[in-house]
Amino acid sequence: MKIVVFILLVCFSFLYSETIWQDGFEEFPNWILNGEFEIDIPQGLGGEHGNPDPAVAYEGLRVLGVDLTGTGSYSGDYETSLGEDEYSAISPAINCNEFLNVELSFMLWLNVEQPDYDHASIDVSNDNGTTWIEVWTN
Repeated sequence: MKIVVFILLVCFSFLYSETIWQDGFEEFPNWILNGEFEIDIPQGLGGEHGNPDPAVAYEGLRVLGVDLTGTGSYSGDYETSLGEDEYSAISPAINCNEFLNVELSFMLWLNVEQPDYDHASIDVSNDNGTTWIEVWTN
């Protein structure tokens, strides 16, 4: 699963919108990265089992992605036979308690095998990670 993401969390009200939090991955915030997830400069690697990664970020220099630097067994690609939650990237907690109509926007480059075989999702938690709600899937 290759995921390259730019995240923007926006709150909309009747008359205006306000950006609550955004991350272009330039300042290395406190993300929890598991598996081969990295925050780094994309190098256009991979492609042996699909399309290669992008060679540039959507904005800025860095992205959040899987095996961006070629450290895994399949340079630039995710490993085979992964467990359900073996790879994950968890953002710092974002407090949205004071806001209504919160919207999650993101830029995504996803290069996975068919959804029948490989699965990627974005989940949110309202209780600091005890439970998760899937808000996007491939």
